[in-house]
Amino acid sequence: MDDLQVALRCFTEPAVPHPFNKYKQKEFPNRVLVFDTETTTDSLQNLLFGFFQIYERGELRFEGLFQGDNLKDTDISKLQNYCQQHNLELMPVREFVEIVLIRELVDLHTLCVGFNLPFD
Repeated sequence: MDDLQVALRCFTEPAVPHPFNKYKQKEFPNRVLVFDTETTTDSLQNLLFGFFQIYERGELRFEGLFQGDNLKDTDISKLQNYCQQHNLELMPVREFVEIVLIRELVDLHTLCVGFNLPFD
């Protein structure tokens, strides 16, 4: 009989409740910025684009994409088309950092949730 490799993903309940369980929802920040980026796969890992959403009291308030500085015109066109189809704003990365990221994190003390946040 041949060996069969199986990958299993499951959800388990912890034996001891996690300390976050003691917090009530109202104690969490009112605003949350969620974002993720895509980069090149080479050693430079240059930014291609990123996606972000801003939630206030659990409701989506704003979302958009930001583009890297070194994209080809064809790639920018693809992002523009996607944004147009999904009614999203597309902005340069510098604009995202200055207008969205700094305003949210520094001025409004928004909670930041990122995927690979130390890298992004």
